[in-house]
Amino acid sequence: MKKSYIYIIIGVLGIILVSIGITASFSKSKSIEEDVKLIEGVHIFVPENTFDWGYTVNRQRLTHKYPIINMGTDTLRILNVRTTCGCTKRQMGKTVLAAGETTFVTLEFRTGGYRGRQRKSAYVTTNDTTNPRVQLSFTAMLDSTTQKFIPSPTFYNFGTTEGNEYETAIKIYNKSLENVEFKVVDYPDNFVEEVKLKDSKVPSGGSTELVIKIYQELAPDAYKIGSVTIEASDTDNTRLTIPIQVLK
Repeated sequence: MKKSYIYIIIGVLGIILVSIGITASFSKSKSIEEDVKLIEGVHIFVPENTFDWGYTVNRQRLTHKYPIINMGTDTLRILNVRTTCGCTKRQMGKTVLAAGETTFVTLEFRTGGYRGRQRKSAYVTTNDTTNPRVQLSFTAMLDSTTQKFIPSPTFYNFGTTEGNEYETAIKIYNKSLENVEFKVVDYPDNFVEEVKLKDSKVPSGGSTELVIKIYQELAPDAYKIGSVTIEASDTDNTRLTIPIQVLK
């Protein structure tokens, strides 16, 4: 009986270690072949198939990248990415992945005049016969009446100011009854160099600044869109997303 428990524990630890290896690999490298044993044949792996933007604003554009990993020994081919709404656009990276390679599907949500909680999806079709269609989804809350954490401004365009401005600070007000700690969850790394909180711990009624810095190497006529998402440590783990863009 004791041996059975030992085997179970070893198995669980093995799964945890593999998961850690996979997560670290896709975030640092385009190949995981050296870190994790691959599965025979074609095998798609999506570490994150859903994303929550939390509270955000209307008539803006939000973006998020979903990693797609080929965990198989054979070539993975992405045949199609289909969105289910005209408000959702998709951008593809590589569509042919060798064993262990990673690519990204970027989904863009145009919030338009939507109200309340929104959930949209896209479907990735591949040559993985055991799992030929994978769903990617996202949620967003477009209802400021219940919002506890307020950004000012609610949206920022780096291209509307005179001269070369590569950094801005968004004020974040804590209107909840809880003392919270914020953390940065997501930002577009293709044009944003760094995102940090001036003070991560914010008392009820207090505020902090979310500092966003873009790359100075961007071309003068650069056009970039994206969004920055942070999360609070309140009882709901509330998220807040600020749309940003560079439009000269």
